[in-house]
This record gives sequence, structure tokens and C-alpha cells, in this order.
Amino acid sequence: MPPFRPSRPLALGAAALAVCLAAGACTLSDNDSANRITLTVDLFGSFGFKEAGLYDEYMKAHPNIVIKESGTRDESRYWENLTTRLDSGTGLADIQGLSADRLAGVVRRRAGSFTDLRAVGLAAADQGLLPWKSAAATAGDGKVLAVGTDSGPEAICYRTDLLKAAGLPTRRDKLAAKWSTWEGYLALGRKYAAKAGPGHAWTDSAESLFTAEMGQQRVRYTDEHGKPVHAENPTVKTAWKHAARLVEDRLTAKAPQNSAKWNKALSSGGFATVICPAWMLDRIETQAGDRYAGRWDVAPAPRRAGNVGGSYLAIPSTSKHPEEAAALVKWLTAEQQQVRLFTRRGLFPSSQGAQAQVRLAQDPYFNNAPVGEIFTQAAAGTAVWVSGADDTAVQQEFGDELRAMESAGISRETGWKRALAGADKIVGSH
Repeated sequence: MPPFRPSRPLALGAAALAVCLAAGACTLSDNDSANRITLTVDLFGSFGFKEAGLYDEYMKAHPNIVIKESGTRDESRYWENLTTRLDSGTGLADIQGLSADRLAGVVRRRAGSFTDLRAVGLAAADQGLLPWKSAAATAGDGKVLAVGTDSGPEAICYRTDLLKAAGLPTRRDKLAAKWSTWEGYLALGRKYAAKAGPGHAWTDSAESLFTAEMGQQRVRYTDEHGKPVHAENPTVKTAWKHAARLVEDRLTAKAPQNSAKWNKALSSGGFATVICPAWMLDRIETQAGDRYAGRWDVAPAPRRAGNVGGSYLAIPSTSKHPEEAAALVKWLTAEQQQVRLFTRRGLFPSSQGAQAQVRLAQDPYFNNAPVGEIFTQAAAGTAVWVSGADDTAVQQEFGDELRAMESAGISRETGWKRALAGADKIVGSH
């Protein structure tokens, strides 16, 4: 059962397919069968294409195309395998998935390994994507290296029953007002901790807050000139201060997202709030289960705009069928398919047209929260990031040290110094 149900039916028609089938134009002759083209698609996690039936529909409408998907659940392992194949120039699929976090490194250091999509009839702007989503996939010389699929606009998911038991507001508008800033979010967390019993933390981890706050910034670890600024950028220092304060005030469950501990905490009330990009709602429902249906709700995040995660599709330059691959990418990322992936798989669109169609969507599991409106507003306000090739690795250094604060008890100052040293080593290795 899909986690999102729009408040009105969404037309997900396949008019071209219907015409094709009605006219009998999709019937293969023996000669056509011999000329079939196999397109390989290699992904990480769950893009939802197969599960939503998109491959089957495309192959019915294009009987000369066979689509074969492979994948790796863990993105880190996927990226490691992909970089090995990119270095060797062998073993690559016709279409490769890329996470938003990896894209800057691809654009700046591996652009030659991917097809300029303009040359095969596909530009990101043609898909009507959010400006920041398109900009991230465009190289300095104008090459378009990938097209966006879903996005990860930020919100706060929270347990209404746990907040009520602690004497805190549970209405979305009141909570959004109280945590309109990250300082407000911390202050409310301290009030919760004073009333909640043992084993009930305010949120899952300090790293989650740090990642979300940095996802709201235009300049993060690299400036417009490509200079590393992780040490002096005030937004990095502020995000670190807020995340470290969570640890110092004992407001976290010390549960890294998607870990076994995180999954258990979701099903046992281990934390009352969690910073949730759109794609996380499905994970919360899956892990928390039917028992907590209606007890979870969603409110706008502090500062109301920002993005964490989201994915892209790119075509390696080694593809033997770049035009056919581009046609498939264009169809998979088109407005109507993005709407279907939202309604069936809970993946929030990066297409502005698709977002307009799902704006009235509510989520019954999350107390009928107006998720379409909340996430659309968050996505619209997200800044176009200034990204460096090393940003993902640099951010990981800060995340690692925040986890060390939670698990090993190192001080805020020690963690900051260690994170800077690790980041300096990363940017200095090139």
C-alpha cells in the first residue's frame, strides 16, 4: 500500500500505450524480435521504476526495447563499484543512478565519463525540474550530465502521543511556529526531555540535524571559486554548534538513520521527532508499522526550506545505445511518471509540474498531514547549492565526529578539531 494518497485522483494515463495496443502497432514481427535492443539500468536503493510498473509499460509501448535492471541496496557500496567501473571504462550500464550527494564530484571530475544529454536530445530543463535540481547536473561548460528523479525536501516527523504526554503542542502550525529556527527546535527538545521518561529521546541523532541544516545552505563546504571553506564558513560552525548541543543536552537516541538501532527506536517510541526528507516517510511507516498509524504527523522544518538526498539518472559514455537510453530516461523522469512514483512509492517529484499535481496530497498514516503542500513549499525555497567535488566526504567527517560525541563522549571542541583535520586531509589529497 503506497504511503501517499492524494486528496483527488491523479490522472496517470498512458494514452500512447493505449493507442499502440488498440492499433496493434505493438505486435512484434520475427524481424523485430531479432533487432531488439537491451537497455541496462544500474541503480542503488529503490528508485521504484520496476515496482511501479514503469518498465513493463515502456516495453509494451516500445516492443523493440528490453529493460534489465540491476542494483545494490547500499549506496556507498554501489558508488564504490561504480567508480571502479568508471576508472576502467568497463562493466557500466546504459543508465546509471547517481545520488545527489555524489553529483558534484561527477560534474567536476568525471564529466568525460558521461554523455552530454543535450547531444542525445535531452536537457534537464526540458523536464521542468526545480532550478536547483537542474543546476546541480550542469557542468561549467553547459554539458548536462544527468536528469533528476525524486527530491528530498525537509520536514519534521513527530509522534503526537509522545509530545502530548510531555505537555507539548501537537498541532502542526503551533509546532512549526515554536521550531521556526533550529534554536527553537533545541529549546522544545529540552522541554520534552524534562518531562519524558527514560528511553524517550527528542530525536534520533546529532548527525541528522547537522545534515539537514547544511542542506538548507547555499554555500556549504566550497565557495563559488572552488575554494574549501569548511573551516571558516559560519553556517558550518552554526550547524555544528546546534548538533553538538543536542548531544550535550542528551536529546538524541544515538541512533544513526537506517541502522538496526534506528529501526528499533521507531517501533518502540525511542524518539519523539525526526528530521524527515520526503523519502523517509515510507521508511518510518515500514519500520514503525500499523500500530503507530495516526500517531505520527508531519510539520514544516525549521527555516521551512532545504533538501536532503534525491537521485539522478545519467548515461555513461560507454553506452552502445545512448539515444535509446536517453529516450527511456526522458520518459522515466517525465512529469506524469514522477506523479506515479509519488502516489505509488512515496518518492517526491523534482518536476515542478508533478509537484503542482500532488500539492493537495495527504498522508493517512501521518494523521492526514498535508505532505504535498509541506514538501512543495520546502522544495520551492531550497537554494541552488554551491557544491564542491569533496563535499560529501567532508560532510561525512563532521558526521563521524558527531557520532563519536554520542558514542565515545568526546567533547565538542575535540570533535570539531578532528572533523577539520579529516576534512583538510580530504581536500588536500587532490
